[in-house]
Amino acid sequence: MHYLRLLFASALALTLAGCGQKAAVQPVATHPPHKVHVVAKPLVAPPWPTVQSGINVEVWNTPTPSQIDGVINAVAALHVRTVAIVIPFGQSNWQANNVGPVHFTPSPRVIRQVILQAYHDHLSVMLRPMLDEGTLTPSGHWRGDIAPQSLNSWFKHYAQALTPYAALGQQEHVGAFDIGTELSSIESDNQGWDTVIHAVKQVYQGPLLYSFNWNSPSLAALPPWTKQLTWIGLDAYYPLNTPSGTESALVQAWQPWISQTAKIPNLVITELGVMPKPHAWQAPWVWDPPGPTNWSVQAQYDAAAIKAWQGHAQGLYWWGVMLPRSGQGASFDPIWHPSAAVIQTAW
Repeated sequence: MHYLRLLFASALALTLAGCGQKAAVQPVATHPPHKVHVVAKPLVAPPWPTVQSGINVEVWNTPTPSQIDGVINAVAALHVRTVAIVIPFGQSNWQANNVGPVHFTPSPRVIRQVILQAYHDHLSVMLRPMLDEGTLTPSGHWRGDIAPQSLNSWFKHYAQALTPYAALGQQEHVGAFDIGTELSSIESDNQGWDTVIHAVKQVYQGPLLYSFNWNSPSLAALPPWTKQLTWIGLDAYYPLNTPSGTESALVQAWQPWISQTAKIPNLVITELGVMPKPHAWQAPWVWDPPGPTNWSVQAQYDAAAIKAWQGHAQGLYWWGVMLPRSGQGASFDPIWHPSAAVIQTAW
């Protein structure tokens, strides 16, 4: 995803054989009442699913137990099996060496609460620390452009930032840990990524993956460090070249892109989604495309993704839901919109 994606940036019937640009998400605030559950230990992680059907939930600051409960309950109601908990980090600018927790980064204690609520609702968990773009976009850059003055220093700080969350993942037996997302400009640094993987493996013994952007040059020939991963993640915001938003037209438009992924081993789609705006499928990374809100656009796109990706990946995670949910208007968030019915009937 390119720099148009701002700070805030489903469904696939993956009866799967093996199975950019995140938008600013401004989810609707109105939702039906729900019972607040009391989450307490012991809660056991559900068995990791053969097919990862999931939703990304980006956690900000310190949401209340009621907010956590409401969002995770709504995600579980979509009948997905997994939730990818996104943990936003930051850095002062696109060339900075320091990267790590900032004022909006949720603490491990908060993330533990989200994990336990997911287990309460029988959802498996992936943890996804992610460099947020809010501190980068003022300079006209996105996370895939970063150029630290010292890569050694950047990777050292990055590994240190990930370690507490990886240790939490081990403690709570989460099913997967995503070591990075769309850092295209530094993906060729084998030594740096070896450092990160080594640090994470010291405290977390579960499966690892990394999420490449759909247009990353690294996808043509995966870097050597990826051999240490269980899955190759892909944020699939491919532009679909069709003027028609019908399901059949969108399925056909997916085919050239899907064929390019055929040689990627152990592929998991870690992000996919579109805004509910006319022709948004032509540039799905754009956070605020022009035109009136039309939720059926999103639902058709999601239904097409079900058919198009069936049999081509080991899982798919839709973007996405904010925690806490706030604001109104068009968003990637499928909850309580027509896409929810598409997702519910897919599993």
